[in-house]
Amino acid sequence: MIRLTDLNGARVALLGLGRSGRAALAALRAAGAQVTAWDDQQNLSKSGDYRNLATLDWAQERFEQLVIAPGVPHRYPTPHPAAALARKQGVPIIGDIELLMRARPKARLIGVSGTNGKSTLVALIGHILQQAGVKLALGGNFGPASLALDDPGAEGLILLELSSYQLETTPSLALDFALMTNITPDHLSRHGGWAGYLAAKDRLFAPRHTEALAIVARGSAGVEQLLTTRQSRLHRWSNKLLISPDSPLPFALTAPRLAGAHNRSNALLAIALAKALGLDEALIADAIASYPGLAHRQEWVGETAQWRFINDSKATNLEATLWALRAYPDAVWLAGGQAKAGEDWSQLATAAAQLNGIELFGQDAAEIAAALQNARLSCRVHRQLDEAFNAALNAHPGGTLLLSPACASFDQFENFEARGEAFRTLVTAQLAPPLNPPAEALQP
Repeated sequence: MIRLTDLNGARVALLGLGRSGRAALAALRAAGAQVTAWDDQQNLSKSGDYRNLATLDWAQERFEQLVIAPGVPHRYPTPHPAAALARKQGVPIIGDIELLMRARPKARLIGVSGTNGKSTLVALIGHILQQAGVKLALGGNFGPASLALDDPGAEGLILLELSSYQLETTPSLALDFALMTNITPDHLSRHGGWAGYLAAKDRLFAPRHTEALAIVARGSAGVEQLLTTRQSRLHRWSNKLLISPDSPLPFALTAPRLAGAHNRSNALLAIALAKALGLDEALIADAIASYPGLAHRQEWVGETAQWRFINDSKATNLEATLWALRAYPDAVWLAGGQAKAGEDWSQLATAAAQLNGIELFGQDAAEIAAALQNARLSCRVHRQLDEAFNAALNAHPGGTLLLSPACASFDQFENFEARGEAFRTLVTAQLAPPLNPPAEALQP
């Protein structure tokens, strides 16, 4: 657990008791803070340890800060009532990452963000560093909550995945290394539009010292805008390494779980950081070759003589699915769910032109079909994922069956993980046991 300081006796409100909230509650109590905690989704009304923050008199409570879970809106589209009360009383609204920053850990800090690919990059970097024997604590938006980590000390590293939600509640962020995969429109209602989302991502670029290094993948609309905006933190960061999509790899790599151009970009970012940390190229190459991949992110889940099955359930927006379609251009594509407002499905037309089939499912399947048919793409509509899955197997002789929904999962599943597990179950139950995935080389 991260040891918080200067909080003994402090009156702190804590809103949200999910993974990060529970870790924050434990760390705050260990530091001697007087914590009033609440979670709207849990039945806490009969417990003496919890009080509904939305019904308290904040003027009398005299809270010094509100620690808010990343998923709770504090400004847009509508602030949580407790957040509105905090702002009215001038109580600072912060997140668990801010508490970590205030604890001043001795380890060097690596922050990773991006609209898509950040979890894969964090996992890849973590794998390389672990293979190198580096003292490492990995968490944040991916993995354990930040305050559940132990500080590995001055010789170690803390590696954090940072979402836009976390960045906007971390005013004291200061990093030794900042890595950005891309920035494309996402979560716009939560940030009040594109400008707010871009500003949240720009918060990543807060250097801890003059030698701090930013490593940034070029090419996405948001990154290019920040690079040319004089007021942006990225523009002003003095020590930055820009990675272009066509940058050559410094050495040949075998990467069986890193298919596609976007994962090539992830490999370039990870290699740049590893080399900046002084790691040997041969060690880096071996670590990338043994990287096991992440569930639900272009995950190979099975293969028969006729079919290869790829689970990309984490692709909840068009940009993420665009990467998958480029990686598997001749696939049969399963997509659908809750489409995100304002997204233009016709932008997938070029990448989807060579597909062997499109099977749509879920709440917005009919609307998605209309948009794709306007782009002269033929597709079929189904109610459920299993119906689309079976239709694909029956209508096509084989190839790659790619689940890359480009939609949120909440119409039929609790989250994208549940959707991916449902796909995995279909593969396991109906087809032969998986074989070993083929190695795919990344060429320098």
